[in-house]
Amino acid sequence: MLVSFLPQWREFLTLPESEGSGPGKRKLSVFCRYLLALCCREVPKSELRRSALVFSPHPDDESLGCGGTIIKKRQAGATVKLVHMTDGAASHRHLMPPRELATRRKAEALSAARTLDVDQIYFLDFADGALG
Repeated sequence: MLVSFLPQWREFLTLPESEGSGPGKRKLSVFCRYLLALCCREVPKSELRRSALVFSPHPDDESLGCGGTIIKKRQAGATVKLVHMTDGAASHRHLMPPRELATRRKAEALSAARTLDVDQIYFLDFADGALG
């Protein structure tokens, strides 16, 4: 458990048994900010200018996972290419047929790529869930 590596936080993180709000929630929020400060750093401009090839398991994972970094890299002049591994057709079968969903997700990925200003986008179109 992560807390065992940070003994000074163990007592601080004892959350009340009740609802997920109040002092316990604030403690958890402070702890999460502490962890982020430990592991996050400003990326140097020289690193932002390096090209990137982003592999995304499903269309939209690149935007959710590293959209901010993609934007920063493009603003710094880096070449960024996206590779979507699967068609994303299995994610929301309860909402629409898989083929329709795959078509919609591809269109949304193209729109997101334009918004993120990526240089190239590739679709490998493996069946969603088949790469396990």
